[in-house]
Amino acid sequence: MWRTSQGDRFLTGDEAALFRAAVGDLIEEMEMDGDEHQTGVAVFDALSYGQRVALLEDVAAAVLRENVLAPMHTAANEAAIFAIYHQIKSMIAIELDEETLTDVRRLVRLASFERGLQALAETDDRNEAWFSAVDELSDQVLWDHDFFDGELFLDAPRESDSVLQVADLAGDYFAAVPRDLLDNQLPGALTRLRELTRDAAV
Repeated sequence: MWRTSQGDRFLTGDEAALFRAAVGDLIEEMEMDGDEHQTGVAVFDALSYGQRVALLEDVAAAVLRENVLAPMHTAANEAAIFAIYHQIKSMIAIELDEETLTDVRRLVRLASFERGLQALAETDDRNEAWFSAVDELSDQVLWDHDFFDGELFLDAPRESDSVLQVADLAGDYFAAVPRDLLDNQLPGALTRLRELTRDAAV
């Protein structure tokens, strides 16, 4: 369960299928690139490889499973969700560049119908139109993009007045440190993530 902008819920149907596909594609790329992999979401990319895998496991379980208690929002876990939706955009860009029509755009279209949003024609070849559709689906899960402010913590010294003020105002949202995984824990977490991406009954 996740505290979404549309209430406490977990994803089902085509919306869940799209989310699972993106998680699966993201972890496949991360396994190939290891610590070097970058999603373009700075707050997520700044974490260790073990933290990123742990976060993906945690948020995927919460977003896809009803019996998982909704965690508190943090900059890290919301950035992880945003990274998953950003992955959908990357998958679409590759499709459009290669002029192929595969499941990603079909799932975006079906998920948009499912959520009562305007759906594009599958043959639409405009990157910006598909990216806008993904943003609308992301907004069905995320309240806002406050986690972007976490970039302040990446570049500024911890003792600076501005950083301390943000930390004081935001409480644990920015300060919460994601759990990390030891090298021997990574295979199990990745296996569980793959199971989540295949589980159509979540």
